[in-house]
Amino acid sequence: MLSGAALRKTESGWEFANEEALENFVEVHLQSWLGLTVIKRQFTVKSKEAIL
Repeated sequence: MLSGAALRKTESGWEFANEEALENFVEVHLQSWLGLTVIKRQFTVKSKEAIL
């Protein structure tokens, strides 16, 4: 099991308790996994059109 992760048992295995739990887990481990740093979470895009 993942230490410090908010997980719940399902019929098919384990899953994060909610979206925020997944975001928290990724934010905590992103630096050690990929050398990346989270700058901001959950920001709103003003336009619904895809920005390329």
